Amino acid sequence: MVTGFPAELIREIVSHLPEEIYERPSRLSSLSRVSSQFREPCQQKLFSHLHLYPPGPPRSRYVQFIVGKRLLWLLDNSTMLKKYTKTITINEEEEWLKDDPKITEALTRINALGVLRELRLHDTQSLGGLELDLREVITSICSSPNFSSLFIQTSDDSLASSRLVKASISTLKRLEVHLYRLTPGASRFIPPNEGQPQPQLQLESFVFHVEAGVCAETLDYVLEASGGSMKTLQALHVLTQKKQLSAVILAKIASFAYTATDLRRLTYELPFNIDDYGRAPKDTTKDTILDLSKLGKLKSISITYARIQSDPKKGDSPRKDPFLWVLRLFQTIPPSFSLESVHLVIQHFYYDASFPLESAEANFHQLDALLSDREKLPFLRNVTIDLYFHARHVYFKPDIASRLQREISEYKGAFATLHRRRLLNVRTLREMHGRDGALY
Repeated sequence: MVTGFPAELIREIVSHLPEEIYERPSRLSSLSRVSSQFREPCQQKLFSHLHLYPPGPPRSRYVQFIVGKRLLWLLDNSTMLKKYTKTITINEEEEWLKDDPKITEALTRINALGVLRELRLHDTQSLGGLELDLREVITSICSSPNFSSLFIQTSDDSLASSRLVKASISTLKRLEVHLYRLTPGASRFIPPNEGQPQPQLQLESFVFHVEAGVCAETLDYVLEASGGSMKTLQALHVLTQKKQLSAVILAKIASFAYTATDLRRLTYELPFNIDDYGRAPKDTTKDTILDLSKLGKLKSISITYARIQSDPKKGDSPRKDPFLWVLRLFQTIPPSFSLESVHLVIQHFYYDASFPLESAEANFHQLDALLSDREKLPFLRNVTIDLYFHARHVYFKPDIASRLQREISEYKGAFATLHRRRLLNVRTLREMHGRDGALY
């Protein structure tokens, strides 16, 4: 029997164990049986986040309706859900939910406990395809007064998804929206009810995937619900999945960011065609480039962009380096700016393993000078550059490790001042076709 460990040490051990959603028994479950000292910390982590997923392989369906029955059994025979549960994640397509006659009753009873703070809907095809009673329970969860975090990942921008955002908008602190496709008649977020008081938005973190048809409406809805100003927003994450975006969409993202008067953290994944705006005349693209001088409290910025080799088999014309857009972004830094951390993620996509990995040295020298300016950035503490290398159709040559090390040296040389001041950290990751990446 293991006894005598300090409670803080036990909590630290338990906190480092992963959530093994599909493993039975999990390490957390096994550890909870080691001694009474481990039982409560393990149970707290096990039950704080409930992952609901299909009960068995879709083809075999060897255990039917286990999710709803199991939850009801726990509600009747244990206090764990009432004591610890804060988050529910519903995984995979919605079909299995339709086959579980007890899931609606179970979620209704859990919601009645008043303990849920977060709902995460992963990989659902259509929330609108669920039974009406189940949709109403999910909406009720989102509208509870203690609810504060909503994650939606769906391939269809259904009215059901919109209702969840509307139901929770007044209490949300974290909102993450991944909508991948519009369906006829469901392309508009439901506006706030006319004649009702405007909700006082408390949103602190907003993550959204940009789709040309969805982005504008998502931003318009959230901004309208906030009364035109995101006063409480501290973290904004814009993810594009590298799609081609118009200047209108980029300008809308920028204008939305400017309404966040207390924004501290900005993460921006740039689209594939961002190089068009970096090289175009400034007067025609000024609205597509964020003006950092309008984000006066920004502490951390992370920018991800891609350098792509033209496909020789398709006869593509040479692609331009999107770094010029990034350079023009940092040229908007005002004197005595609050920025403390800069993170650049540069992704290299290429078809030929012999594709040269040279960097645009002159542009990097300019950025080095901008970020090393102590008058403009007196609080800067670190600059991290992550280099990702994606090989298509080919494996890396045996000497790739030494080539990547040379690439690191080149970047450190290009950012000589930052490197000399010990503010620079350069890391590389190679991703081989069919294999895991390796960090150097």
